[in-house]
Amino acid sequence: MIEKIEGNYPKTELDIKRFRIPGLKINAECPNCKEMIEQDIGFKDYFDYTEIKQPTERHFYCHKCEHEWDEKIILKVGVETLLEEDPEIQKLVKEAFFQ
Repeated sequence: MIEKIEGNYPKTELDIKRFRIPGLKINAECPNCKEMIEQDIGFKDYFDYTEIKQPTERHFYCHKCEHEWDEKIILKVGVETLLEEDPEIQKLVKEAFFQ
């Protein structure tokens, strides 16, 4: 069993051309017409060569009023241990890795 995870990773590039995170969606309100714009990071609006812990810009386009703008975000990555004896954790692991 893992007892401890320690360390601090530097700002670094993922070195992945198309980094998708299934289920992650970013919603932004158009500053011009207030329309909600959604980016589906698990599908077509992926991260490309994004750096971890480094501010990056996401480009948004409103089809309603044709306004374009950028928003800054930071991508962070975390690591956690899973308690093997917890039945709910076992179920989640099976669903995530063995479907």
